[in-house]
Amino acid sequence: MTHVTADAKWDEKLGRLAFTDPIAFHARVRRMAKLQHGEPFEVDAIRLSAVRSNKLNREYWGFVVRPLALYTGQSSTEIHRFLKAEFLPPEKIVLADADGVVQFERELEASTRRMPRPDFEHYMVQCREFGMTTFGIDYTPVGLYEQFGIGEG
Repeated sequence: MTHVTADAKWDEKLGRLAFTDPIAFHARVRRMAKLQHGEPFEVDAIRLSAVRSNKLNREYWGFVVRPLALYTGQSSTEIHRFLKAEFLPPEKIVLADADGVVQFERELEASTRRMPRPDFEHYMVQCREFGMTTFGIDYTPVGLYEQFGIGEG
């Protein structure tokens, strides 16, 4: 699926979304409409603060990614990139000129940044299952403490 994204926040006074760069957002939507050749497409609005809490983010980096990094000797960043490539579909970007003529189409590394919370939690389950089945990592609090000194055992 091709996505159109933009930074925005709800404006109480106006009663609508206020885009950080509305001109660029509307230009992307117009280009997307041309690329779809009149076919409908979706523009989703996701409340970023509802996407993922800081607590869930700490759990992912500290208790999912870090054990895999320690076990494999790779950096946490490399493990994060590996897990995204393993479990998430790549994102696609289409660059078109002002007339809607496609100049470039590329697949990009997937991102977890805007994943809805339930999707991110499912992704974390997949990552833990990978660590358990591939490397025998015990993701229980006692297991993480005994294997890696993570947490309080």
